[in-house]
Amino acid sequence: MDYHSFFIDLLQNSVKPPLRLYRVHYSDSMTRFGASGLVAAARPFDCRDKSFQDTVRHHFDWRNHSKSPFISLFDNKSHAMAWGQNLARPRMHRGGMIHLLEISPANSHRPVITIHPVEMSPAPEVPRRAARSALNEYLAFYNVPSNCIRVIASIKLRGSSVQWIWSDSATEEHAAQVTATHDLATVNEPGSSAKVAVPERWRSRDRTFTGEQVVAWLFALSLIYAMIFILYIALV
Repeated sequence: MDYHSFFIDLLQNSVKPPLRLYRVHYSDSMTRFGASGLVAAARPFDCRDKSFQDTVRHHFDWRNHSKSPFISLFDNKSHAMAWGQNLARPRMHRGGMIHLLEISPANSHRPVITIHPVEMSPAPEVPRRAARSALNEYLAFYNVPSNCIRVIASIKLRGSSVQWIWSDSATEEHAAQVTATHDLATVNEPGSSAKVAVPERWRSRDRTFTGEQVVAWLFALSLIYAMIFILYIALV
């Protein structure tokens, strides 16, 4: 893959980001957060042997632990909060903090190169389990400068509940305790800025089973159990 082709595709698919974006940052994230702002795990030079489409697809493959040059940002605060709650559950015993960041790209002293997978052409092969998240997700390339980021809330990892601790600069209407019983799948996402059609390949399959399908599955399971029982008898 030609090094320049990656950046040509990146720029051709770049979009103007919303006025406000949100990110949930946690201590074991591969993306670093410090004086330089948010910095992706992979450097731009690391993309020299990869295609743009494959790099986006790998970013959304949650089983792929390779470093990504992209930084995930949400255009919906409720979605970001739900994501933070889900991240907090398995980390409650570790201690530390999870931070909710508000990002204003227009305030950056240099352009924040951003893509929106829904608007890419052709649409990337996003895994089904990540497709719903991708609808509200923007990807910033490599760096989001610190001057356009502010921490608006944090979760202190302790006990069994999630307590959002809001900063003094955050509006009081959001200063409420949210329990860890919420799930990303149950959170409403009003006000999303994604106004484009959902790619056909991202749409969830119909999971409603007919009576005939249920009977067929039960019959298949009974055959499997019968074969296991016969094999067990033969071996004994």
